[in-house]
Amino acid sequence: MMEGVFQVGWGVRLGWMVLLLAPVLRGQVVELSGGTSTLYQSQGAMLKLHGDGYESGLSGGMADGHLLAGAYFRRVTPKSTYTAGMQDFNFNLPTDLFSGDHRLTMVGLGVKTKVGVAQVQGFLGASSPRMDSPFVQGFTRLVPAAAVLMKTSLSRSLSISTQLFDSKQLTLIESAEWKPQRALAFAVSGGFAGNQHYAAASMEMKRPRQDLAVEYISAGDEFKRTGTQADQALEFIRENLSYTYRSSLAPRFTFTLIRQNFLVPGSTMVPVATYPISTDFPAPEPVVVPAAVSGLDEVSLVEQVKKLQLSQSVFHSSYEGESNVAFAVAATMPLTRRAEVQGSFFKSYLLRSGGRSVSSLVTTVRERLTGRLSVSETINYSGGQATVGFGGALLSGFGSVSVDYQTVYVATRPENPFQQSLMLDVQMSVLGRMLVHVGTLVGPTGKLLYTADARAAQGFSHAPRTEATHHKVGESVLAVRVVDEAGRPVEGAAIDMGGTIGFTDSGGNFVLREKKPSLHACRVAVEEFLDGRSYRVISAPMQLASARVVQAPAVIVVTVSSP
Repeated sequence: MMEGVFQVGWGVRLGWMVLLLAPVLRGQVVELSGGTSTLYQSQGAMLKLHGDGYESGLSGGMADGHLLAGAYFRRVTPKSTYTAGMQDFNFNLPTDLFSGDHRLTMVGLGVKTKVGVAQVQGFLGASSPRMDSPFVQGFTRLVPAAAVLMKTSLSRSLSISTQLFDSKQLTLIESAEWKPQRALAFAVSGGFAGNQHYAAASMEMKRPRQDLAVEYISAGDEFKRTGTQADQALEFIRENLSYTYRSSLAPRFTFTLIRQNFLVPGSTMVPVATYPISTDFPAPEPVVVPAAVSGLDEVSLVEQVKKLQLSQSVFHSSYEGESNVAFAVAATMPLTRRAEVQGSFFKSYLLRSGGRSVSSLVTTVRERLTGRLSVSETINYSGGQATVGFGGALLSGFGSVSVDYQTVYVATRPENPFQQSLMLDVQMSVLGRMLVHVGTLVGPTGKLLYTADARAAQGFSHAPRTEATHHKVGESVLAVRVVDEAGRPVEGAAIDMGGTIGFTDSGGNFVLREKKPSLHACRVAVEEFLDGRSYRVISAPMQLASARVVQAPAVIVVTVSSP
């Protein structure tokens, strides 16, 4: 309780500072957002002020059972960026071809500037575990910390970097990166975090028809590059590889090969006593869970033979002495101009538990009745039983509604990794200013989760009024946002809309403008992602709709393939 009072107290003080400075700075855009979600285990709201050369924000709510509050003020000049309050500090290395974002929430004073040919970022204050979501950002359990990141360009193709972090223990990692060509890069990294060593080497190549990413990492069993549990990203170890080949001749196909190993840090568990503690019956001793290496192998092939699309995938995962092999085969073919059928077969084997297997057969028929209305029927046969589900999508002047069934691979359930779930997505525009969104999705553990949020923005301009220019072309807008399980945007994600592929920007967003509202089939083309890593889809709508009204983007959740 005292921890919650402490963090909220500091958050309120920072918030008052932001709000007192805002009128002086004459904010140009005020953005208010809020929501609740079982995916992020959070609920709360954020207020942001955007202006010429500055940004400030205030947030409050609950995340994972913690009461949070935080605020920040950021000033941007042509040469430097200054931050007071909360900020993210990125500890990624050039050899991180498969790792997720290694970020910390820092609270204090920070600066990012350029000194000669070096880019320098410094911070002084405290670090805290990341306890944020799209709805609330805050901090808990502040620990004094200081950090310096420096990257120096020795030539157009060669750069070196230093990462120094000092908190509960000292971390120092040096890196070098060489890019002899635009689509070819080599990198090495080495250093230590506390008493844990770290060394890595990587190579990444991107070609029009081939992509290759390979790395080898040697690290201590308890290595954590920031030396604190605040960094929740996985540390990959040993050999890791991702290779993709795309055929340019008919029949067109995409072949993908993946191998990944990552380190699951050890932990200490304190059992809960089921009896009164006394001298004769002392409390249970803590149980030490040792660190372990988990692995994933995947081979997939996607073929396009005229109007028929075929896909086959084989998965092998291992963790804590258990091993699983799974197969997935799917075929999609149009029946008429407005209807298509998709058949999928899934089978998995639990290798070290007597070879027990689970299989399911799924058939889905979709039909587009009009440009605004489509319906679907799904039949799932598994375990000797058949289930039937109905769905569809509706696009109207106030928003869109879609209901569909999806089968996802949940690697954390080796006994039955393929799971079918009902997916709901509702988007509405209220009074032309507020966007309301409600959706369901499947979490990493296979549990059906929900997200509900609202967002509104108001601009204030002191410029003279001018006549607005109206454009007749592209009045209907389709918006997509691709994020990972932590809500971080995924850049270069590929969205296939009936043969037309679009890619997301650095904010994870893709926008398509059309002359009139319409529905599009949606497929997340994970084999086409631009960052070279292997992804699998946690949640995605089967259809996307464009509309003339402003609507919240359809959210697609993906994760880097891992068991």
